[in-house]
Amino acid sequence: MNPILIKAHELNWKSKEMEDELKFLEERLQRLPEKISKVKDNLGVGFDNATSILGLRIALHRSNHEIIEALRNIAEWGVALFQRAMVDREQMTTLFISGQKVSVSGHSSYYNSVPRWQHALGAAMALRNTNAIESLCAFDVSLWGGTYDIYHFTYVDAIMAFINKSGDWNRLLNESETKAANATVFPLLAHQLGIPRIALTRIIMNNEKAEFCSTLTNALSNYYNVYSKEPDNRDPVGVLPLSYLGWCSFAYDHGLTCHIASNYIPDWILKGDFQLS
Repeated sequence: MNPILIKAHELNWKSKEMEDELKFLEERLQRLPEKISKVKDNLGVGFDNATSILGLRIALHRSNHEIIEALRNIAEWGVALFQRAMVDREQMTTLFISGQKVSVSGHSSYYNSVPRWQHALGAAMALRNTNAIESLCAFDVSLWGGTYDIYHFTYVDAIMAFINKSGDWNRLLNESETKAANATVFPLLAHQLGIPRIALTRIIMNNEKAEFCSTLTNALSNYYNVYSKEPDNRDPVGVLPLSYLGWCSFAYDHGLTCHIASNYIPDWILKGDFQLS
């Protein structure tokens, strides 16, 4: 059977522009750990740098090793970002970032957003990093920062209920879908990205083999329709749909497969064909 081809968009940057930005971000990410204790928002900046680095490396066709390194950075910075947010500002905590032990005071901000959490979880799931997944799913949801539609909160509640085996994730997914259908902050994106993501997550959580392929095809097609147009086609973070990659990796490990060929879901990551050395 021939695979279903799902086209992936290209980052709308010139090659030299991407090379220069990647070099700048990589050098900055290396320097940031030593500055985190001095500038509180540097942890959020580091996480955003890490997600952009992944997109630029993919767009520049860097090696699989570099892609995995970028995914590890996203998971690592994401865990640190959300761990720190749960610590009181008058207390100190120890974080591990880029192989370094960093002692910092507690701090939460708008960087502790649901979309960033989803990126971090997607990277952790793709890497099969159970420690990172458990840490992210232990986050205190009363500490979310940023502004976006409320369906995001209920969607993550469903994910945490599923991972932690602590609640009715189907009910929460249904609530999230209803809220997405009535979104007011970014209603178009809620219909284009939010509802398809919720539908795919439900299918995977319930291991519904018959509906998996069509639901994934719809989700990735909608993702392409959004990110192939300006201004989103200039966003390095959008090059790889981390949430979809993470959930599809989880699905693969639990016997849900779909004969799809797409650069959005690299087959070697999906199947775990890499080493975390």
